[in-house]
Amino acid sequence: MNVTFIFPDWVDPEATIEHDKQGHGIGHLSFAVATLSAVLKQSGHDVNLLHICYTPKETSFKDMLREQCGKTDLFAFSFTEVEKFWVRDMARWIHEETGRPCIGGGIYPTLEPEKTLRMLGLDMACIGEGEDAMLEVCARMEQGRDAEGVENIWFLRGEELVKNPTGRFVEDLDTLPPFDYDLFDPSRLKIFVSNLPRLYYLCTRNCVFGCAFCANHAKRQAMKCGSKYVRRFSPERVISDLKLYLSKFPQVRLIHFADEVIHQDKEWFGRLMKLYREEIALPWRSYAMVKVLDEEVIGIMARSHCARVNLGIEAGSARVRKLYNRPEVTEEEIIGKIKLLKRHGIDVHTSTLLNAPTETLDEMIETIKLVARADTDIAVTGIVVPYDGTRLRRMAEEMDLYDELAVENTGVSIRPVDCTPNKVLFLYHAYRLLVEVYKYLYKRPGLSRFLMPAVDAVVKSPLLPHTLLIAIRKRFFEGRILNWAYRKAETRLGREERNLKTAINEVVDLDHQVALPPGREQVVRRMGHAADPR
Repeated sequence: MNVTFIFPDWVDPEATIEHDKQGHGIGHLSFAVATLSAVLKQSGHDVNLLHICYTPKETSFKDMLREQCGKTDLFAFSFTEVEKFWVRDMARWIHEETGRPCIGGGIYPTLEPEKTLRMLGLDMACIGEGEDAMLEVCARMEQGRDAEGVENIWFLRGEELVKNPTGRFVEDLDTLPPFDYDLFDPSRLKIFVSNLPRLYYLCTRNCVFGCAFCANHAKRQAMKCGSKYVRRFSPERVISDLKLYLSKFPQVRLIHFADEVIHQDKEWFGRLMKLYREEIALPWRSYAMVKVLDEEVIGIMARSHCARVNLGIEAGSARVRKLYNRPEVTEEEIIGKIKLLKRHGIDVHTSTLLNAPTETLDEMIETIKLVARADTDIAVTGIVVPYDGTRLRRMAEEMDLYDELAVENTGVSIRPVDCTPNKVLFLYHAYRLLVEVYKYLYKRPGLSRFLMPAVDAVVKSPLLPHTLLIAIRKRFFEGRILNWAYRKAETRLGREERNLKTAINEVVDLDHQVALPPGREQVVRRMGHAADPR
């Protein structure tokens, strides 16, 4: 069987096929596609990838099908709600050009399998995990049979919806082959063409938390795997995989663990970091949750060369954090954990959301002020988009605050309760600047007593020319504030590398030619040392 994966992966609606052909590195890695490709190749199937890093157009897409997919038997999409209408168009073009079937997997097909089939026009939908299902679908197609009885697969037989049982999943992740990074062209991935080449790795499947804006709670129900919903590779397997990938990509200077919360299991995390420190020892970063971090975990992170944590604090208002169903924490805990991370030499990148259902303008400004008080190194935000199947979507619909058309028109899909959508857009575009302004004032209490109310009044004023200010920001300042913040963070990573080199020199006694500990030889060479490991 010849399977072609189609990964719709674009964040810039202005990107075109010309941008993509110029090798601008505008793409990302898909762990789902990399896993399924490895499983299929292990069973002898041929696998191809169409990595769509631009808004697809019919003519160019059909040309690509003719040039690259002449032998394809099955097209497989991995996508979320954001890409669903583009997937609909691409599936139609595939049917018109090749007549071959299409299967869809990922968050959206898992939560909305019937819509995937009837509305988007795909031939099959995979609910939950697809390793075993994809192998069985391929075997059935080779035999000329349909997918009836294949667990986790729904499909249409005419107008009849065939719902096979769901709930099949891989219990032991260590039985899976390593992610197939070779399927992706490194020159098109941001992670490899950036100034700081980095390797992404996923140790964990799923998350124990049930945040209202996330699909985890709905995925758990759809997958029916109970207490085994969250699974991890063994620490030994993680290290083995990292060594394999680093041998393929020696330019890598940083490991990025892409798990939602890698520190959930403290005992497992401690074992992993012990091995990592001994055998990999590159600077690394991860995502984190305030509630999970404590002094012991942060100490483990610091000792194993953690360079940065991406900390999701979501909102400055306790009421809004409760609305998001986040673990309960106070402002003092948030600020305290951030200070603790920085005392251990770990940079902090915070992410927040604006415009939750019923969130007021004062509460959105409260979010900006909390981030400023915490004095984080990098601060980013997003406007809430309540995806299909999430509690937040249901909440917004029940309150009659959700406007699906507004996502395309303005990007503000939830009607603000006490301001205009333009005000929300202004806060989003001015977010980093406002954080820096409030940060400056908080560090000068005497000045802030007089200026803080004035800044608040200006930010809240309905008379601000929001559209004009946003246009000016996009035209003249797009990315400059963020780039400045990232340069600060990368300076920190440079210091971490220098510190690591010093530590390695202390371990390696070149005069006496002492043997390197396990894994240190590759680290020394990657860091540019000429140590003799004899």
